[in-house]
This record gives sequence, structure tokens and C-alpha cells, in this order.
Amino acid sequence: MIKAAKEGQGWVKYRWIHPPTKQIRPKETYVVRVGKQELFAAVGIYP
Repeated sequence: MIKAAKEGQGWVKYRWIHPPTKQIRPKETYVVRVGKQELFAAVGIYP
């Protein structure tokens, strides 16, 4: 996510625990850098 934020924005794919099922599943997160600060916003989905 940090790499995508440094580039300005982008999708990150990884595996994470799905809260309702407690199983590890693929997850995709869109990351956007906030202005010129060292901050980013991210929203993830389980496809």
C-alpha cells in the first residue's frame, strides 16, 4: 500500500482474513495519496 501511495494511487492485491468467515481470502484495496503529505486513504473489497 505504501508503494502505491508513493506513486499517487493504485490497486493492491493480497490475502487477508475475511471477518465473517474467519478464512483467509483474496482482497483488493484501492489506495490514494492524500495531497503531498505522507498519508494515504484506502478502501478494500473481497471480490
